[in-house]
Amino acid sequence: MKVTYDKIIIILTNQSEHSMYLKNIFIENMGAIEKFSLVENDLFINDNPKPIILLGKNGTGKTTLLSSIVDALYELSSNCFDDVLPHEGLNRQYFKVSGSKNMRVNSQYAFSYINFAVEEEILEYCDKKWGFG
Repeated sequence: MKVTYDKIIIILTNQSEHSMYLKNIFIENMGAIEKFSLVENDLFINDNPKPIILLGKNGTGKTTLLSSIVDALYELSSNCFDDVLPHEGLNRQYFKVSGSKNMRVNSQYAFSYINFAVEEEILEYCDKKWGFG
């Protein structure tokens, strides 16, 4: 199986000392997750963040979800700071398993899209993979 793998980072903000909040997350075909989304309406009540508790049996995607969020934070912060992720030549080590090993069985693609807000500014992260038979 041939796999094409891309990571796209779009930063639309300046460094800030304000709080950063997860606003939206969409994941499809990664690990055990077939389709998952949390949108701003799920995450906030009257503009205040809600606590989120993840519950599920082993192998249902809790770790995949959390590692996607952590990887997004690492990627976004490494665009602002040089010492966030260790470098190995031109490549960096990532927190989560990437590539076809993390793609859901019998899927032709997988992606995660996560965005955060700092005040009125948006930070976006997209991790996508394609598989060709």
